[in-house]
Amino acid sequence: MALFDIENTKLRQNKKYKVLSLFSGCGGMDLGFEGGFIVHRQSVNETMHPDFIEEVLPDNYVRLRQTAFQTVYSNDILGEARKTWIRNFTKMGYDAANICRGESVVDLVKKHKEFGNVFPTDIDVVTGGFPCQDFSVAGKRKGFMSDKGHNGKRIEGDVASEETRKVKEWVKE
Repeated sequence: MALFDIENTKLRQNKKYKVLSLFSGCGGMDLGFEGGFIVHRQSVNETMHPDFIEEVLPDNYVRLRQTAFQTVYSNDILGEARKTWIRNFTKMGYDAANICRGESVVDLVKKHKEFGNVFPTDIDVVTGGFPCQDFSVAGKRKGFMSDKGHNGKRIEGDVASEETRKVKEWVKE
């Protein structure tokens, strides 16, 4: 029986699974993991998951049930995304400014290696959004040929390293 199997609800009833969220953006995936938010009723497949709905609201909206997940750590280098994450999670009763970090994952890992205890140790689930600035249709779509580093700042030259998104070009034009 899988840990997060629907049939396994008795094991999950009294425990919150702690989530570490990397590249969190404004927190959409984190909110999805936690539940407890309002959606249009047509977005829920009630035939397959009637238990997802906590409350039916006016105008064909529903509040989804809270899940067994709780975000305890997140990060994103984009200031606007972090502000939105903090605003959304503060409304849910979190001390969000202390949960959501504005540093890059590369910098956080360096600190963790040097000083230890940067990341919580009792995590059950790690999630990660893809660095969408260079891969999303909303971005410049340069992918791994981006001129941005791990911290969102412009990099000079054709340098491929653990701190850049750039990879060496295989074909020069």
